[in-house]
Amino acid sequence: MKFSKKFYFDYILFFGIVALFLSLFSAFRIFGTGVDYVGYLGIFYGNKSTEPMFRLLKIINNFVNEGTVTLVFIYFFCAFIGLYLKGVFYAQYSNNFFISILFYIFTIYFLHEYTQIRAAIGLGICYLSVKEINKREFTKFAIKILFAICFHYSSVIMFAVYFYCNFFKKPKRYFQILWITFIASVLLYKFLHGQSLFIFLGSNLYSKLFFLEKLGALQNMADFSVFNICYLLILIMNTIFYFLYKGFPDKNYDFTIFQLSSLSVIIFYCLFNLGFNVVTFRLSEFFIPFVFIVIPKIISRFKEKIFLMPFAVLVLAYYARAFLKAVL
Repeated sequence: MKFSKKFYFDYILFFGIVALFLSLFSAFRIFGTGVDYVGYLGIFYGNKSTEPMFRLLKIINNFVNEGTVTLVFIYFFCAFIGLYLKGVFYAQYSNNFFISILFYIFTIYFLHEYTQIRAAIGLGICYLSVKEINKREFTKFAIKILFAICFHYSSVIMFAVYFYCNFFKKPKRYFQILWITFIASVLLYKFLHGQSLFIFLGSNLYSKLFFLEKLGALQNMADFSVFNICYLLILIMNTIFYFLYKGFPDKNYDFTIFQLSSLSVIIFYCLFNLGFNVVTFRLSEFFIPFVFIVIPKIISRFKEKIFLMPFAVLVLAYYARAFLKAVL
């Protein structure tokens, strides 16, 4: 996608102001300390090992503050850079910047820029590698990801993602993988638990569908469900996206966004039955921000967009409630 300089100036300047306020909220812990706050105390006040860029940040912070680590500065710096990278990402690839940003702010912001500040920058850099994945520019891609790894080691997963996205030539293969993993996970769950899926669905539809609500107490993350609303919605949205765009015959950026967005579902259903609940969540949530590009692209294909807005608002409210309960 090509945008004018004025587009970038207007949109990124606007989001820069928003990011400034959100970064202050993060720095001063306006919504509470968050579940990872104690861990960061161990990193920046103690000798706990961390990524290279955060070691450097700790050294700079210690020098400027004469040996006293100021978490306010660290949270502000990381949140602002992370948010700004996401703003550039959505300005480049979303056809409705404001819808994408709105979904991000009310959901992933609380997980990344407010809680997992190391991942916020690392993944922000990873998200800007869509072009290199689509164009198969591995050298440029590797430089970006190696830099991202310096902020968060989990960014290394993007090397596997690069080869996955370029493995099949036909887009329909990725659509098939999306549904095969879901169906296989459902059948495997039935085999492992020996329970009727209809009985299971009826008994769990209301009470145990959204495991993010248990994120604050990881030992209770046994409430995973194969009929998890979060991932069922992503599955449905990616399916609609695929058919509305007629299988992405041009293999453009929309196709790469589909690949990356659907990975959140594929990873979840591949790992769901293995019992690695924390790993399942950590890996699958990396790709949820791509879903916030899919949503406005779906809406743009309908003439009567006004009828889709109540649905979008309900989805936003649902995700926002879940993420807020998860990390605060």
